[in-house]
Amino acid sequence: WAEQVVQESRDRIPTTIFRPSIVVGDSNTGETLKGDGPYYVFNLLQSLPTFLPAVMVGPSRAYVNVIPVDYLVAAMAEIAASKDSAGEVFQIVDTAPLKAQEIINAAAAALGRSSQSIRLPLGPAKFLLGFAPLSRLLGIPQQALDYFNHEIVFDSTNTEAALKDTDIQCPRFLDYLPRLLKYATEHPEIYDT
Repeated sequence: WAEQVVQESRDRIPTTIFRPSIVVGDSNTGETLKGDGPYYVFNLLQSLPTFLPAVMVGPSRAYVNVIPVDYLVAAMAEIAASKDSAGEVFQIVDTAPLKAQEIINAAAAALGRSSQSIRLPLGPAKFLLGFAPLSRLLGIPQQALDYFNHEIVFDSTNTEAALKDTDIQCPRFLDYLPRLLKYATEHPEIYDT
């Protein structure tokens, strides 16, 4: 709704709209202020005993588009500096996202967990997480399950065109995942926000 109001006035006010995908910590340091989105899974994997298998909820085949905050800031600054960006909408995304299952498996491996996993049907998992005490215990809100089972594709054509003559590109998730996990492990307070 807010974007709609902005779009209605962009003929009078030069405006550039940015639509980032799921934003995680800095790709170089792992630093973040908030442990949500994929951090819910990271927290669960860190909390459960290592002998327990990772849990896949639903098919977990949806692509989960994640970008680090440093890439987002660099891309936005570069695009906003261009006079051609006014009146445009830019999807700031990873052009090579991983599937939910790949993210969970990679996080489990990076945390030294078994590569085995069990699959829970989405409906029963949502039902169980509807109980606030269980949701709090596991550290996963019910609505977070949709991140891993909601197919969405972003059109980043104009973002790619705007950044093509720069060195700004989204780093590969698997390259910076260990830094995200290390920071999250060392800073459990991010889950309190």
